[in-house]
Amino acid sequence: MDKKIQKFFTKHHITETDIKYIIRRDGKTCICLDDGRIVETYTPLKTIITEMTPDHFINVNKGIALASDKIASIHDDQYMMQDGNHFKGRARMPMLYRFEQERRFNSTEMVNGSSDLINAFSVLDRMPIPFCVIELLYDNTGNSIDFRFRYANEAMTDLQSLSREQLLNESFYNIFRNGDRKWLVAYADVALNGGSRIFRDYSPEINKELMIYCYQPSEGYCACAFLEEPEDHAPSSQS
Repeated sequence: MDKKIQKFFTKHHITETDIKYIIRRDGKTCICLDDGRIVETYTPLKTIITEMTPDHFINVNKGIALASDKIASIHDDQYMMQDGNHFKGRARMPMLYRFEQERRFNSTEMVNGSSDLINAFSVLDRMPIPFCVIELLYDNTGNSIDFRFRYANEAMTDLQSLSREQLLNESFYNIFRNGDRKWLVAYADVALNGGSRIFRDYSPEINKELMIYCYQPSEGYCACAFLEEPEDHAPSSQS
């Protein structure tokens, strides 16, 4: 971390994990903390975020950066935080997409997976890098609640220790009932906003440290390639 920012954090007793969100207001950068404090600085928001752990914070809109592990849900363009506050972001699920998803949710065309995606990515079936395409799922109020596997290559099924039949068309939280909700936030941001992201995280479901490359292949979908981090980067112990 930059020495100036480190000194500022030390002076105000701030650690990265204490931060809920960082916003620009009245020409200042406001760092909002779990203990209710708001610490102000003239240091640009972007400068502070650059010094944080990569992809720990999501820039949902100009002058608004949210800690990904403190986002409770995403509803259209509203990012709902665990503390009850909400922020308007870029994301907006088109109404036509929502109606189409509701129409197709229980239809026979969904039973055997999304054939267009399977056909498009079938060339990656034997690629040695785990790769999958997931679709963001919503409840009837428009809140993102889960994601469903639409495509997975052989390396992905090996990584998860599941067959393709067990993985395809199943929701993540049906397979991994205690899965961390932070994965949903990261994937939802890409599926809704487009662009691409690279982030690192430990997956307790498979007990591996991963580097994940994500991009949006189509509205409401997130494509992911997974690379395992070297053993010396993995956590020494997990509870």
